[in-house]
Amino acid sequence: WNAGAHVALNGYAGWLRGGQDIRRVVSFIDGSPDLAASASPDARRTLAGIALDLNFARGAWDWRGGVGFDALRTTTDNYRETGGSGFDLVVPQRSTDTRRGRIDVALAGTFSRSWGVLQPEFRVGLRHEFDNDSRRLGARFVEDTGSTIVRFDTGTPDRDWAQAGVSTVFTFTHGHSAYIALDREFGHSTSTATMVSIGWRFEL
Repeated sequence: WNAGAHVALNGYAGWLRGGQDIRRVVSFIDGSPDLAASASPDARRTLAGIALDLNFARGAWDWRGGVGFDALRTTTDNYRETGGSGFDLVVPQRSTDTRRGRIDVALAGTFSRSWGVLQPEFRVGLRHEFDNDSRRLGARFVEDTGSTIVRFDTGTPDRDWAQAGVSTVFTFTHGHSAYIALDREFGHSTSTATMVSIGWRFEL
């Protein structure tokens, strides 16, 4: 919904279904070789978000900014590991809720060429996690006839981190277009993520 020439309110909602490949390494203090327990449970995700976006043009360049909020729930079905040689776990179904706020700034350009239109974009953003708190989960060993529950605490999530990315859209004649994007996350205490996207679109 366009609130004016430079302001727009955007929202989305969706549902995904797929699978996960989970691998857990079992290590021993006596120096025995590590074991790898694995499973491939189904997973479902619901997601929704809303954002207030700003856009100011100057010549061939557009300055873009936005403040938004995203909510996700990921549900992983119960699964039974294999390959752990007696240390395989039976893990019950569980859900993870994520609530993230975001602030983004981007600079995008539009340039005409003899073959079509070139649209590069450079962007940076900040993320804050409001949910996904540390919690205690329970599981049991596959070969434990007594079904003793083993409990462990999940890690505390990263609350704040940054993202940066660059992308280019190529629009050709006859309804063809292509894009390539590179995004990277910074500031996580335990992990980093790099994502590359490449695509081609054509009109029938």
